[in-house]
Amino acid sequence: MMLVGACVSPKTNVNNNQTSSYKHNFSSIYNPAETNLHPEIKVFTESDTSAMVFFKINIDELSLGNKNTTDTTSELIIKYALRNVNNFEITDSAVIIYNLNIKINKPYLGSYFRIKLKPNSKNKLIVGFILRNKKGGSRIIVDIDNLNDNHANKFLLEELNSNSKIKYNNYVNKNNIYRISSQMFKNTTIRFEYYKYSDCIVIPPYFTPKSSDDIIVPDSVFTYRIGDTITFAKHGFYVMKTSQNKPGFKCFINPRDSYPEISILSDMLEPLCLFATNKDIKQIRNAKDLKIAIDNYWLSLSKNQKFAKEQIRVFYNRVSLANKFFSDYREGWKTDRGLLYVILGPPTIVNISANGEEWFYGENPDVAGVLFQFDEVNSLYAEKTILLRRDERYQTIWAQAVNTWRNGRIFTITKN
Repeated sequence: MMLVGACVSPKTNVNNNQTSSYKHNFSSIYNPAETNLHPEIKVFTESDTSAMVFFKINIDELSLGNKNTTDTTSELIIKYALRNVNNFEITDSAVIIYNLNIKINKPYLGSYFRIKLKPNSKNKLIVGFILRNKKGGSRIIVDIDNLNDNHANKFLLEELNSNSKIKYNNYVNKNNIYRISSQMFKNTTIRFEYYKYSDCIVIPPYFTPKSSDDIIVPDSVFTYRIGDTITFAKHGFYVMKTSQNKPGFKCFINPRDSYPEISILSDMLEPLCLFATNKDIKQIRNAKDLKIAIDNYWLSLSKNQKFAKEQIRVFYNRVSLANKFFSDYREGWKTDRGLLYVILGPPTIVNISANGEEWFYGENPDVAGVLFQFDEVNSLYAEKTILLRRDERYQTIWAQAVNTWRNGRIFTITKN
């Protein structure tokens, strides 16, 4: 399957030996300003020993700056290493060089390459993208679970009324028709559970909620045969399961038609609960004119129209980015990572381990700063959920950040 967008031909494929462990700051994954390439990748496991890695990159990021010509040639270098999560041993690696014949009238370049897998293994795939003769690049890390039978990598969502077809994310739209494919589970019938979204409850990072064994009852249930077409007509989230009591292994979300962007007025109210008081939210919600109420609220914080516009721009840009980066069965800004991302900004340093992440805010981890740790946990509703290790020591930095927003200023420790 080739993705529409550019003529791409592999030039060479050379094995690349690396050390038995890796150390890299992955902060650029969550901060688009740190890199000039922003590729998307999707792993599709074909068998116990092979997977396809689809990728696409915006054409504007690949062009050489000459908009007057119809085609531009260049080379895209992709380096990847597949590491076992238990011992960081490299099980497959390569350098692939693509000759690009970029068609400027196409929105993106898209193609794929194959990697070798070991049966019954859990892996981290690290992929680097570099455009020859240009500074910088991008590095992405994704999970490949070849241990569990029903894992998200073994299913591919296609958007049939789209030029790209391959869906690189888990959000869907009621206006589109989709198909879920699998090489390993052809014509298999699976269970879908549909859940409506409830109101957002913000839990600060210093507060640990009481554990609860309550299980959400699905609003409806239906079956689907792999390979058939499917639509997601209702706003909410849809969980794929093998049976009722099993955890979900793939989730699709449909929060609203414009998701993940904040593009219409009604999308702007709910994220304000991250720092606004309950009284403020109630007054805005009950106002006769929502636009005037939201505008007046932001203006009341800074008392300056120019500052208010900048605060609005940064805040909702962070919300949109959090949606793109952190969506599971919830909107991205409602997750633990999304909560911190919107209020504190993108982290300075991101370390990714076998079962979680570390976020550091500050100039130098050896001198001063704030460290947040996240753990990957099992979920009934998504292939994985990443939760913050909550600690009362975060109360000071959180209060400072919230008060900064409420006083009409943008809180940030790093660049926006």
